[in-house]
Amino acid sequence: SSRALPARERLRRLLDAEHALLVRAPDLTTVALRATTHPEARVSRRALALQDQTIGLVAEILQSARSRGELRREAEVLVAARTLTHAIHGARLAWANGLLDAEGCRAAVDAAVALLFDGIGARDAV
Repeated sequence: SSRALPARERLRRLLDAEHALLVRAPDLTTVALRATTHPEARVSRRALALQDQTIGLVAEILQSARSRGELRREAEVLVAARTLTHAIHGARLAWANGLLDAEGCRAAVDAAVALLFDGIGARDAV
């Protein structure tokens, strides 16, 4: 079962699966991503609801990781899930607008996951 895998790997698989779906329908993806900046558009509500579902799935993975000791006990799971999902959304917007290609988008998502897990604070900082 994938639940036995480390959280970083579970996240990578989830985000790779999402990416594969988006790459299969790039025009639809572009429309949906751009629509999120037009909240009055019906497709915007659908796209934002999907983003909320992603936040929920990521939070679930991080929650189980925290309970297994893969994350710090004090880690704010929902904040981390939102932060990661927003970073992913930014990478996908850049892809939809032609600033990144599909592989560049995937690399940016991988980098965001790595950053989340590795942190940016110096280990010896007080």
